[in-house]
Amino acid sequence: MKKVCLIFTLIILCLCLASCENLPFVDSSKSNANKTGDTAFDNVTPDPELKYPDDPRKFVVKYILDMALTPWTPAETFQMYGKYQAWSYNLTYEKGVRYFGPPFLTNSRGTLQEFQYNIEDGVYIGGTTASSCIGSACYDAVYVSLIQVCPSISFESTEDMLPGNETGLLAVGDWDITISKHDTKNIINEYTIAEMSQFYAQLKPGDIVLKHIVAQDAGHTRIVSGGPVIYYNNDGTLNYKKSYITTIEQTNAWDKQVSHHTNWYVDHSYTFENLYKNNFVPLTAEDYTKDVSRAAITPTNIINANEIVNAKKLKGELKSNHYMTQIKVSITDEEDNVVYERSIFPNTKYYNLYDFSYRPDLDNYTSGAYNFKIEASVAFGTKVIADYNFVLK
Repeated sequence: MKKVCLIFTLIILCLCLASCENLPFVDSSKSNANKTGDTAFDNVTPDPELKYPDDPRKFVVKYILDMALTPWTPAETFQMYGKYQAWSYNLTYEKGVRYFGPPFLTNSRGTLQEFQYNIEDGVYIGGTTASSCIGSACYDAVYVSLIQVCPSISFESTEDMLPGNETGLLAVGDWDITISKHDTKNIINEYTIAEMSQFYAQLKPGDIVLKHIVAQDAGHTRIVSGGPVIYYNNDGTLNYKKSYITTIEQTNAWDKQVSHHTNWYVDHSYTFENLYKNNFVPLTAEDYTKDVSRAAITPTNIINANEIVNAKKLKGELKSNHYMTQIKVSITDEEDNVVYERSIFPNTKYYNLYDFSYRPDLDNYTSGAYNFKIEASVAFGTKVIADYNFVLK
């Protein structure tokens, strides 16, 4: 009986081996390659002109640094003032004085691209009212810096930046994100300074530190630009009084540590003790942990060459898996002179070109050959959406 069982087992084994020979080999180490769990990136053919940066963290730090160091002079003196949450701001930007970094104001979310577009020969020519000025508050500056390479970012203010809100940010370290969705002080109260310092020690450039205190209706946020620099005590424990990070942040006060005029604090250092006592928690962008490199902009129903001459409005839709930072429409003549150009800065993943303010007034152009072009950009590349030649008679 034992021999019969043994022979039967060998037959089954041989059949299984024979069957396996006909199956395709699956390398389990590669089966999940380039998978994010996000249909916006999985199985997407990327646009070759949209090359995602090799190091998105460095891209974010450079972006906010370039923003903070952009020089400009007001065409006229203007004042930015108001109240947000529990704090107020009142800053005057004087004609003829050179400033660095966009003005401070709330709910603007001005980007580096839009701000620099509104500077001509060093003079800022953009809006100067609370509704038209191109500037930012602390959370806006962090937001616009992150969305350049992090499409999952969606927070509205410091109030909803904690991981429990699912707005694109994760905890650095294994602190308990369920303690609070809005109040960092509640989180800090659950940990000793030594415990929280272990989390600060895991921060990297491009990460974020955040505080938001519900009782005070106030918050602040910064992007880590350097560090952490770690010091240890003689007994081998982390010295939180000396260990520190450097950050870049938009503020509502002039930086008195520098000789130039700016309300952007660049590479200011904060010890772990300072972060802890001021209720800051460490965060990182979710997209740093995923593969979001396959960027693509998909156009549909775009205006065609035969419609250009008589068009009063554009038509077509643009859908992207990254935030579109600029859409430009231009017309050039036979000598390649620009006769019409207009840009908008949507910072969205979807845009209907019908909403583009298109007013080229072709009736006043001289007869001849022209070129019409639509270009859509993400932070790291530009795709030509339409490129038509047309003739005016």
